[in-house]
Amino acid sequence: LWPNGELSPEPGRALTMAVAAPLQLQAGETLIDAGSGLGQGAVDLASAFALGRVIGVNPNQRQVAFATELANSMGESVRVRFEIADACTWLNSLSPGSIHGVMAVECIGHFPRPESFFAATVRALMPGRRLAFCLNVSLKQPTWLERIVFATSFGFVPSSPAKWQERLREAGFVDTVTVDLTPQVTGALCEVVQSRLADGGSSLDSLSRTTRLVAVSLQWFTRRAVRDGRLGYVLIHAAAPDRSA
Repeated sequence: LWPNGELSPEPGRALTMAVAAPLQLQAGETLIDAGSGLGQGAVDLASAFALGRVIGVNPNQRQVAFATELANSMGESVRVRFEIADACTWLNSLSPGSIHGVMAVECIGHFPRPESFFAATVRALMPGRRLAFCLNVSLKQPTWLERIVFATSFGFVPSSPAKWQERLREAGFVDTVTVDLTPQVTGALCEVVQSRLADGGSSLDSLSRTTRLVAVSLQWFTRRAVRDGRLGYVLIHAAAPDRSA
């Protein structure tokens, strides 16, 4: 989160906490961090909510090795651990209704089969407990050029909020809530990047002319898409149903 532009302290950590908030985690509970990256979020969450266990799931072996070393160095080797696995497959290995919360920060858009992830998650969650995730979304049908730009910038072409809500509903989730974070995330980040591009400096000087041109072009298209209301950023969370009803 970048509520104060470049003056925002630790924006990555703030975003992680914002995604975790709807899960209403309590001391001693178990959280699954799907797509856990380098592990800082999992370690922070274990401490912030006094959790019993945080399990990060990531198919990247090198990232998991780094995350494990980080948790150990911060004295969290007991509460925090990381699995080298596909989140969909790994969640399906858990006992049904055994997990208090699942979250995914800026990674679900990269999942080849998000429907499978949702189905595995709703199965693993205790009744009434929630999944929360955040990502860029298309607010209008992307043009062919926007599809190229978004795929290059984000690694995927964003779906609409309605499409994500539909996927959750089809997986069996209920009580879906969508929160617009565009001004605090993509919108603010575009302005931060724009400011840095305008200032120049050694970070840009180290890039080749072609790379600088690509970076400036991607930034221009992304910033315009946000300003035109075509690209947004949302936090979505939904609950597992009461299976006894």
